[in-house]
Amino acid sequence: MRIQIHKKEEGINGYSRQLAQGFINEKPFLELSGDANRELTKLEEQLSELEKLEESNEYEKENIIKSIDVLKEIIQKKALTNTNISLLIDKIVIKETDEIGEYNRPKLDIEIV
Repeated sequence: MRIQIHKKEEGINGYSRQLAQGFINEKPFLELSGDANRELTKLEEQLSELEKLEESNEYEKENIIKSIDVLKEIIQKKALTNTNISLLIDKIVIKETDEIGEYNRPKLDIEIV
């Protein structure tokens, strides 16, 4: 994605050089650079969304690792006692998100903290 953005920026700079050297006049320059700028903006938005998704995935990964560690502790004890059940229940956090899930219901985030 960053490579595409860099190529688009180079393309816009190329149009500017062609205009400065007189290879193209202003009207084609404005059309070409306008199209390229719109594409560049779209690519930058996509990159921003991907970076946010990557951050979210990293956060979720950390929570999953923590959850697995808690479960490993309980499994190592080889007994599911009331204390262990209480420990699990205390560590479960359910949050309603802004996202809409299936059947137009809000999505829920379930974490073990």
